[in-house]
Amino acid sequence: MVVLVIESTQMMKDLTGELSTQTPEDILGHAVKYTRSLGQEVCGLLYGGDLNLRKAKLRERAEFIAGLPKRILTAAAETGQEFPDEELQRLRTLERLAREALETGDGYSLGSILSEQGMTTNEPNLLERVTLRVYPQIFLDQGKGREEK
Repeated sequence: MVVLVIESTQMMKDLTGELSTQTPEDILGHAVKYTRSLGQEVCGLLYGGDLNLRKAKLRERAEFIAGLPKRILTAAAETGQEFPDEELQRLRTLERLAREALETGDGYSLGSILSEQGMTTNEPNLLERVTLRVYPQIFLDQGKGREEK
């Protein structure tokens, strides 16, 4: 499927070209892939890369994360699917951290939104942990199968 970026609606174009409503699962699956992709780009810019581009990628990721709770709630309402309140609260915490990092513009804060103290690079980040708890099949579909500690 090709995801269309449309802020006011939660629509995606399927292979037939028809518009269909995104589910919370679709949104989280895309969010995990997108944030990983941006993270890999940032890592590629760590040594000898353009610092302004690196910071722009971190800001892009933070802005994306800050919009997740709203997109999840809209998708849940449009599809009639429930999303666990406890996990929504975790996404709202990530939203708050992202907004605070965007306000300060600090590179460290922007880069550590999805991390917590003591995490290793082999562990699922905070967004991946939410996704693992709610939709573990996303990781199986992606061939990742990382286990949450």
